[in-house]
Amino acid sequence: MYPEVCKQLIKYIPMYGRYDDLLSCYDTPIRKDIVDLIKNQLQEDIQNKQNNKPISLLSKWLPSINTSNVEARTLASKLCQSLKMKKESVRIIIALCVILIIPVFLIFAFIYSMLFREDTTQLAKDEFSKYYNGKDEVVLNIEDNLYFENHILERESLNPKNSSDSIVIYEESIYYLSFETSKIGFKSDSINVYSCDFFGNNTERVYSKDLNIYSKVDTAIYKDNFYIKYKKDKLVYIDKYTISTGIYENIASAKDCSLSDYMPKEEQSRYSIEVIENISPQEHGKFIVTDLEKGLSNIIDDEYLRNTIYIESMEKFNYSPKSFDISNGHILLTYGIGAGDGWNYPHLVFEYDFDSNKLEYKLLAFPFDSVPIEIIYIG
Repeated sequence: MYPEVCKQLIKYIPMYGRYDDLLSCYDTPIRKDIVDLIKNQLQEDIQNKQNNKPISLLSKWLPSINTSNVEARTLASKLCQSLKMKKESVRIIIALCVILIIPVFLIFAFIYSMLFREDTTQLAKDEFSKYYNGKDEVVLNIEDNLYFENHILERESLNPKNSSDSIVIYEESIYYLSFETSKIGFKSDSINVYSCDFFGNNTERVYSKDLNIYSKVDTAIYKDNFYIKYKKDKLVYIDKYTISTGIYENIASAKDCSLSDYMPKEEQSRYSIEVIENISPQEHGKFIVTDLEKGLSNIIDDEYLRNTIYIESMEKFNYSPKSFDISNGHILLTYGIGAGDGWNYPHLVFEYDFDSNKLEYKLLAFPFDSVPIEIIYIG
């Protein structure tokens, strides 16, 4: 309500509380001030370590990016984005602040090289935008943060909030679960299924069920199904909600049962794909795609790319095969390119059609980390 007052007071929070108390104000108008305070304290700690002086407790109280707590892990990832640091970079710097195992000047050299590297993110986006067909047919998903061609939908922007690690994209809408509590003593009063558009707007509750349970709720997804596991009255229940039909049903109840026992097995793909990264300075690597039914293989290498409209743009930034996904029957090939700001991870995604041996541009995204990433075909 009084952001200007808060800006004056945040410096006292670590003195009378803890550094992680600052993060309770992260999603407020004073976010930038909090990030600046953390960044400045981190730099001060490194300098103090160099001079054998005491350091703050900042590194102790920063949220972990490896925690099992979804909200804490998401907050840690967002903080990495705000600091413009990759997750492993934050791990290294914090570790070096705590136990200085290499000369401090090397730490400064590391930070300097990352902070003052030329940012070519927008340059690359502008270059490849000419190939975009105007349709959101592919999305990059990292920890339920969705990267489209021209915008990003952050998990934390969903309202009501996403309570699980499960987002389903179905027929041009996003579906997610939210567990709501209103009664004292219950961990989850109800489970709700919400839908929204690709921008997080037009949110609608499409299903709600009372649970009134004390136990943790585990979830999983398969195609357009949510699987929900919880414990009640000394029994473990597994329920399923199907988006296409709107049907919610219990599929198992026992003293002990696992989600994996009741979920369909992944279907065997018709295609196998081998990724061969940079072979030499003269060769950028290749994808080998095999149709297992026909016993035929196609190779997407430098020679192949030279016969496409994309080669000039790819050579501007250098490129290398990175990974592949087979999503909803579509082959999606991802290249890494030499672009970005030093903290983000470029993912250049093409759809490959085996029968026509054609490659089509779908997406260039710069997520804040390289794992865990899923490329999803939503066209």
